[in-house]
Amino acid sequence: MGEVKAGRMSYRITKADPVEGGTVELMNRDGNAGFFKNAAWIFRVKSAPEGSRLICAADVSWRLDTFFLGEFCTQKAAQFG
Repeated sequence: MGEVKAGRMSYRITKADPVEGGTVELMNRDGNAGFFKNAAWIFRVKSAPEGSRLICAADVSWRLDTFFLGEFCTQKAAQFG
């Protein structure tokens, strides 16, 4: 079977620290990644009574032609945040 590449994105781990957390950056601009000018996901681990809590934040810059899509997603995320 052939490998499906539609919608696939490439990432690079740019920081991995057990105390300070980690950062994963988007590497390519093809397919679904074409929405972003730049994108990074920042992960932190905090102590919690049940064990650990994983906190994730996305730091993205939208391309100008997809800016309104970015605004829509940001508004939807704010509703749940």
